[in-house]
Amino acid sequence: MKRVMIIAGEASGDMHAAQVVKVMHAKNSGLEFFGIAGPQMRAQGVEAIVKTETIAIMGFIEVLMNFKTIYHTYQKVKQALLQHKPDLLILVDYPGFNLKVAKLAKQCGIKVLYYISPQIWAWRQGRIKKIKQCVDMMAVVFPFELKFYEAHQVPVRYVGLPLFDELDFNLTQSQARTKLNLLPEVTTITLLPGSRSAVVTTLLPVMMDAVKLLKHQFSTLQFVLPIASTLSKEIFAAFIPAELNIKLIEGQSQLAIKASDAVISTSGTSTLETALFGVPLVVIYKMNALSFQIIKRLIKIKMIALCNIVAEKPIVKELIQHQLTAEAIAEEIKRILTDKVYNSQLRTELAAVRFKLDKHGAAENVATLALSMM
Repeated sequence: MKRVMIIAGEASGDMHAAQVVKVMHAKNSGLEFFGIAGPQMRAQGVEAIVKTETIAIMGFIEVLMNFKTIYHTYQKVKQALLQHKPDLLILVDYPGFNLKVAKLAKQCGIKVLYYISPQIWAWRQGRIKKIKQCVDMMAVVFPFELKFYEAHQVPVRYVGLPLFDELDFNLTQSQARTKLNLLPEVTTITLLPGSRSAVVTTLLPVMMDAVKLLKHQFSTLQFVLPIASTLSKEIFAAFIPAELNIKLIEGQSQLAIKASDAVISTSGTSTLETALFGVPLVVIYKMNALSFQIIKRLIKIKMIALCNIVAEKPIVKELIQHQLTAEAIAEEIKRILTDKVYNSQLRTELAAVRFKLDKHGAAENVATLALSMM
């Protein structure tokens, strides 16, 4: 029986990896999977040597503060890889950790497929040398990544954006509100604070202050907050006052976004998910000040929201670090809700982003590629 090691270090990677595992199982039932797995991967039968929920960390200082956890995780992965010698290693995003595992696998003669590229087109382009040395095939999700890797003579396939297969574009706003038991005619705002506990606890206070301002400015609003599968409800209890009447739901971010008139989202996959649904949004982010200063000096691009990067221009508002205030969030949401011309322009630009990325079958393409490498 052939064995596949697969590693996903955060909630979005867990979702995308689970779909690949599902397709690979359908094509070849004689496969065993093990690795770093979240709840969705585990539901597809992946044996978790480490749970994704325990290692979702981002930022230089945050990584240093959690060095012991990351070190012990790497040692467990190293032991499992050396013991089981998988026929293939599939890495999903999470580059700081995954590239170290790729190097180890290469030393052991294990083939490496990397799905969802590190954003080296944005920063730390020096990683391209390590990728050329340690990765047998890159499976990229954006067209511009294909050109980047081809220019650097790295084996690469453009597999399409997995979100196209994971989102239900036939779902209407009315249907989404019904499924979530929301009031059908009330303006709805979804809050997406992310899937990493450190980011969530940083962003929730300013998000709650923005909610208070918006409730003061609008007589009828309803707020929804989907909790990522990698987080527990207890994290939110300390930050969300009961009187704000925010509807907490487990997962179901797709339904929440589709039910919305506007979204307040942390930087990450959720911004692209929102953009593909064509829902106007404001993107927020804040990290440790020292981490930010380091990254600011390394980064090659001026935007952080994926929809802006794909559009190659700032189509949605980004509020980062000192720009991130409750007043700024509330002001942008108010403009989205009240300025019909601005709202229409946003939706047109977001539709153009969707058109630019419209390629389906990512999980199928990655699974086929993976099986061909074994």
